[in-house]
Amino acid sequence: MELTLNDITDHLGQPRTKIGTELIWQCPICMDKSKDNLHYNPVKNILWCFANEEHSKVILSEIMKKKHEAKRMENK
Repeated sequence: MELTLNDITDHLGQPRTKIGTELIWQCPICMDKSKDNLHYNPVKNILWCFANEEHSKVILSEIMKKKHEAKRMENK
């Protein structure tokens, strides 16, 4: 299963801003109100938290788990 922008927006909501092609959110783990650390590059298909790379892995895992569960329920 591949990560899509729809998967990300379903999980995080609409991005707070956009710089070039990158969409940017406030990281839900960092919750640093002064910075938007979570970036998604749709060209490279990369989701990245610039404050802590482990956050990216946790968020991606949550998104993919949710997507897998939805797919499983669809096949029942």
